Amino acid sequence: MLEKQLIFEILGYAASFMGVLSIMMRSILRLRIISLISGILFIIYGFSINAMPVAIVSSINTSINAVFLCQIVFSREYFTLLEFSQDSNYLHYFLKHYKKDIRKLYPNFKNADFSTNHFGFYILRNMVPAGIFIAEKNKDGTCNVKLDYVIKSYRDFKVGKFIFRNNKQFFRKKNIKKVLADGRTMQYRKYLRRMGFQKPKSQSFEFKIA
Repeated sequence: MLEKQLIFEILGYAASFMGVLSIMMRSILRLRIISLISGILFIIYGFSINAMPVAIVSSINTSINAVFLCQIVFSREYFTLLEFSQDSNYLHYFLKHYKKDIRKLYPNFKNADFSTNHFGFYILRNMVPAGIFIAEKNKDGTCNVKLDYVIKSYRDFKVGKFIFRNNKQFFRKKNIKKVLADGRTMQYRKYLRRMGFQKPKSQSFEFKIA
């Protein structure tokens, strides 16, 4: 009997912890997923201790989360690239606004890096700027990624997939055959591999434009 009570308490604490964790998520997708898990745990917890109000309310909340999660996952979104020039006012406002977060991911990036042999574009997601991409073009048909930044609330890999999987023609028009990127952090290396980048020995990660 004591063991069951302990299991129920652990289950309740786990459900509560997941609920608190969900409201700390900046990504709507992660928030919904963790809220769904929290709700399922609360349903089990409510039935286990015969607390029907807890089970019923949690069932309603879980159903709502499941509906919204399905809408996020299966909804059709509109992505597009919008190129910019170095003298773009919005570019400087964008980089200034997200300066602290950019520094965490790209500590060596500076606004001055954007020179004549660089090119860049915003990634619009449902007409909202979700990220920015800046690269340096080389004479050998490659380009080095200087900045591949996505706003926290949009970090679900969809922006990256749009750039590298759906827009290879953009790089072909610029006569770029290979995209090179330095995996400075574990998080960024994970992202690069997810996007299809390969890592030859003692070289940067590379993505071939087939």
